[in-house]
Amino acid sequence: MGTTWYERGPAYWCRRAVLSLLMFGMLAVDVLFAGLLLKGIREESRTGFNVIVIVFGILGVVTGVLTWRRAGRIDKPNRVSASQARWAGRSGAVLGTMARAGSTLAAAVLFIGSLVMVGPFVALFLRSFDREPYAERRARARLGLHANDDRTSGKTGRPAPT
Repeated sequence: MGTTWYERGPAYWCRRAVLSLLMFGMLAVDVLFAGLLLKGIREESRTGFNVIVIVFGILGVVTGVLTWRRAGRIDKPNRVSASQARWAGRSGAVLGTMARAGSTLAAAVLFIGSLVMVGPFVALFLRSFDREPYAERRARARLGLHANDDRTSGKTGRPAPT
């Protein structure tokens, strides 16, 4: 955690660039998936298309704002337990398999999820351009340092010897 941009070094900036590119990639895949599904709906029903775009546009903005606010906080870390992570992975795999097999319900759940996730993906992509990433803010908070605190020693970010 260097205190100025040039103390951080090229490896730090490469990691930041890769993080932003990954967030952009997630956003692009989600928008592509949702766009192709909306294109199919638009060809079938113009009114249904308009209703879906309005409803999910509002939901996307709301979830995006909530994600933006939550991603900037460092006060409470919310850890996911191993059992919750396993359950989420299994349910996602089951939904994907069922949608691929032709289940209309599973495809609908994936479609709704992709439309609702556009807002949070935009928020996380934009948060990747913050002055300090979330992990760095958490580390500073743990060490009791502020963003412009000069009690760190150069590139290491460790408290300077007294």
